[in-house]
Amino acid sequence: MSKIQERETLHDYSIETIRIIAELFGWKVKVSPRQMRGPDVVMEQTVIDEQGREKITAVMFIESEVGHDQGGAPEYFENLGKRLSKYIKKYKDQGVGLISIAIVSNAPRRLSNYFRENRGEVARLLG
Repeated sequence: MSKIQERETLHDYSIETIRIIAELFGWKVKVSPRQMRGPDVVMEQTVIDEQGREKITAVMFIESEVGHDQGGAPEYFENLGKRLSKYIKKYKDQGVGLISIAIVSNAPRRLSNYFRENRGEVARLLG
């Protein structure tokens, strides 16, 4: 059975689609299984340094809220910050220069309005 056939919900399908596209562009992809806490998807862009070692140059966290009731935007970002802050710190400590977060949402206006109005608080929560 293929990985995409193992996925059962719209949430899972959105994550699987992201994984496939990211791998096509050469990113290393880690997907959280089903109910596991943490980012839904972690994508790493790597290069080989002068010593022949693989080095992570960029990381992107993908969160999908498709098919989930995340509550209000303040609650969502607080929970997101709690889940992602330790991962962000880990990559910063490794010297990764570019860290980004993408949220797949079925209510983009609610999240984008909240983010614009509370940018500083969101940044503090995410580290």
